[in-house]
Amino acid sequence: MKKISRLVLMFAVLAVAIAVFGWGAAQAQETCATKDEAGSDIPYLTRFPGSMRLEYKAEEYNAFAFPLANNEEKSVEGKYIHVKYDFCGNKSTLQILRNYENAFKSKGWKILLAFDPTTSSKNAVTAQKSDAAQDIWAVVYVDDGGGWKDEAGNNYFWIFFEVIEVQKMKQEIELDESQMKKDLDANGKIVLHGIKFDTGKATIKPESKAQLDEVGKLLNGNPTLKLSIEGHTDNVGNKDSNQKLSEARAKSVKDFLVANSKIDAARLSTKGFGDTKPVADNSTDAGKAENRRVELVKIK
Repeated sequence: MKKISRLVLMFAVLAVAIAVFGWGAAQAQETCATKDEAGSDIPYLTRFPGSMRLEYKAEEYNAFAFPLANNEEKSVEGKYIHVKYDFCGNKSTLQILRNYENAFKSKGWKILLAFDPTTSSKNAVTAQKSDAAQDIWAVVYVDDGGGWKDEAGNNYFWIFFEVIEVQKMKQEIELDESQMKKDLDANGKIVLHGIKFDTGKATIKPESKAQLDEVGKLLNGNPTLKLSIEGHTDNVGNKDSNQKLSEARAKSVKDFLVANSKIDAARLSTKGFGDTKPVADNSTDAGKAENRRVELVKIK
């Protein structure tokens, strides 16, 4: 994946302009835009009054390195939006960035990088806003070209918006408490594919929490119920590693239920079967997905 860092690119472009043309040539030829180019604005980031849109780009998935305090950066992945504006007027870089900093604060954003004209090497403000559905990262960057002027002598700026919208993983429940109870009564076991793990690891993914919480409800609602937690893998990798992985994943499920649903550990046992008990053809991706499962077997 191509990692984007427009701030680094911008400084490089400016350095070339200085070296090749000198500041005088770079400053003398700017003319203020009088109309927007194609594209759209970002609804929650208002353009600076009087500015005109020069560029717009949106990509469904990319990464951007956001500048943070103490010269640090944070690479964030998600939907990427870039907008560039042209602005001419009797304003300073400080006025523009303070305007956005205050706007972020008034709308409940967290400021991750505030502009300090006495120490900052980047003319930028970085902010983040997070809710249950989305995590939005944004940086507003001002390029004043070291003192560019338009033909009328006004300050000439480029204002950049760089945004990543992270859609939070929706937690889905494969089987709820009542359906799991029916499966136990009918078959003596529950087969779950909705408990997800990091590839090749026993680390439970966050989106599995909703399903595991339903297992916790089942156990707490049936205090005499005891379960054997049994891990199964596909046939990718060698048998020894798959065996150990299935055992570790079963233990991770037990540890989660004990820690989060307060289930007595004595009610839960664990086993791992590796790839020895496939329920589908391992030669297809769909079959492998069926074989990667956790079974909860009723202990009589």
